[in-house]
Amino acid sequence: MARNPLVNAQLETVQTEALPRRGLASTLGLGSPTGSASAFAVGDLKRLVVVAVELALVLLAFRLFDLEASSGFGDVVPLLFGGFLVHSVLPMRFRLPFFLALSLAAFWMLFGATSLIVVGAGLVLIGLVHLPAPLGVRLALMAAVAGALAMLRAGAAPFGIGALAPLALDPLLTLALPVLGSIFMFRLALYWYDVRHERTPSTVWERLSYFFLLPNATFLFFPTLDYQTYRRSYYDAEAAEVYQKGVLWMFRGVTHLILYRALYYYVVPGPAEVEGLWGVVGIVVGTYLLYLRVSGIFHLLAGTLCLFGFNLPVTNHHYYLASGFNDLWRRINIYWKDMMMKLVYYPTFTWLNERSKKDGKAGMAQSVVIATVVVFVATWALHSYQWYWLLGAFPVKATDAVFWAIFGGLVIYNSLLQLKKGRTTSLSRKAPAFSVRRATVYALKVLGTFLVLSLMWSFWYSPTAAAWLAMLGRATSSGLADWGLLALGVLALLGVGVGVQYLQSRGWNWALGVNPPFWRSAAYTGLGALLLLGLGVETTRGVLGAEASAFVGSLQVERLAAHDAEREDRGYYEDLLTTNNLTTQVGGVVTRRPPGWESLSAAGLTREVDGLLRFELIPSITRNVKLVPLVTNEWGMRDQSYTQAKPEGTFRI
Repeated sequence: MARNPLVNAQLETVQTEALPRRGLASTLGLGSPTGSASAFAVGDLKRLVVVAVELALVLLAFRLFDLEASSGFGDVVPLLFGGFLVHSVLPMRFRLPFFLALSLAAFWMLFGATSLIVVGAGLVLIGLVHLPAPLGVRLALMAAVAGALAMLRAGAAPFGIGALAPLALDPLLTLALPVLGSIFMFRLALYWYDVRHERTPSTVWERLSYFFLLPNATFLFFPTLDYQTYRRSYYDAEAAEVYQKGVLWMFRGVTHLILYRALYYYVVPGPAEVEGLWGVVGIVVGTYLLYLRVSGIFHLLAGTLCLFGFNLPVTNHHYYLASGFNDLWRRINIYWKDMMMKLVYYPTFTWLNERSKKDGKAGMAQSVVIATVVVFVATWALHSYQWYWLLGAFPVKATDAVFWAIFGGLVIYNSLLQLKKGRTTSLSRKAPAFSVRRATVYALKVLGTFLVLSLMWSFWYSPTAAAWLAMLGRATSSGLADWGLLALGVLALLGVGVGVQYLQSRGWNWALGVNPPFWRSAAYTGLGALLLLGLGVETTRGVLGAEASAFVGSLQVERLAAHDAEREDRGYYEDLLTTNNLTTQVGGVVTRRPPGWESLSAAGLTREVDGLLRFELIPSITRNVKLVPLVTNEWGMRDQSYTQAKPEGTFRI
């Protein structure tokens, strides 16, 4: 009998990402067939030193390129590096308590007194899960507390408590609530589900460390980490292998973030810069490519947790090479997919299947369709829910609805197609022999999926469907030569895809894979980090030439691209690529803005003028802007008062 297609996708993920699982003794560090986690600290010092050196190089590269400076990750680098060294040599029974203490220290380092509110409220929420009361009572209490927090997030005072709270708490709550939402908005549901079904009771260190994770202090937009996976993965393989995987992932994250900057600064055009076919291609493909920032941050965060023994599965896996929408569903933001399958799809599908009076594929097809619809409706709603906790707004946009409706419809179509064909998944199946026809079809699937996703992604970023269609319409201004060149480019990509498949069939391995051998991974990471350090130092990259050196140097500065800087400071262009998507907010810049943190133009402190400058400060104003005073003189300068006539003996520039 054919399997459920989405379950097939889940099994294929298991086939791709599966790691060797060891027994409870190994997990606790009491022994392992191939070496224990606790024995690593004494018996494999050489590999620990190698990992430490790689980690130092990767963190130096991260700091040298000033990546995600607003997140605070760079501030905790010394704590992270020192904590890893201490944690790796501690006896196993002390490691989780130490990791929790290290995580709380990171929260205190970045948030100060606000972290006390976060931890206190978090303990209350965790306590409600374990309250010795009927499930209905606990759910009601949880709903009441969550509702009160949601009202506070919206600026309201639930149950009159706002009048009782000291005014000094207001700025603390402004920062505490997004942090609290980042930690608990999804993780609490996964925790509650797993606690109800766990066979082995968790320790207090497992419970608390799951919520107060060290890297979560730096990035509020955090992967939806599953609690069962978090527990099960703890030292379930040799410690050196887990640490090496972590530093490799962190290096990948750094490279993704640097590539994102290059694309954002120099490749993806601004809305007003879109002209002709190539401008449209740049913005359509570019918006999808900018997902590299999310992918980079998720690799960085998961890699950090691996450094402390959590042998987590990959968060994103070659998503640009997806050959269909079911395939994409299991490759991109894998933790989100796992959460939706666990909490939404499986319960819905099981309930529908049990109630169905039909047998065979007809009953299964109906259950698959309805369960998938529920998943994508929930995904749409939960993205807005996530936006609410992080940014204080609950956007409901037509483009969001259309994006998730199309994505869900394509996944349903793929699922029904697989169900009709009776496709099954075998963990031992062998790849078929190479043929040009099969390779061409597969390359077309990959290219077609990428193209459709790029179009959908650019639509998702657009404020309205009309703006998106108007942007696409600019491609008509190009001539046949441009269209012919684009067609040749597509054919060249197809040829590359077929060629890569041929080389793979001949035994050529072009990638490291999910779990490469230790020394191969170490060589790749160490040499790659050294290369980045060489590029990051001006004196060594000078051999590239002045122009290339300047280009690399520009990637070491966190800034807005020119078109976004104009939009941020002046609101000059209508938004085509909006910031209502969490993809553009993962660095935390917007999430941590205090009330009243606005641009000069939004505060009404500028006026437009003719000429190159285009706008200037309004003369003779005194205001507090972004928590500091702004004073201008009678000429609109941030300086003392001057006469228009130049005094004797004075030079003016």
